[in-house]
Amino acid sequence: MKKLGFVFDARRCNGCRACVIACKEQQKTPDGVWLRQVKETPNQIDVVKCCM
Repeated sequence: MKKLGFVFDARRCNGCRACVIACKEQQKTPDGVWLRQVKETPNQIDVVKCCM
């Protein structure tokens, strides 16, 4: 079975959520289902779930 990965430079993340949309489009998930999420706090942006 082919395995896919998602690589990005977290130091360059500006919170635009393009990775969230790209993951949703690639996985063809239904409305309301998100495999990748971005959590923002005042001092930090974290990717909290990975695209499968």
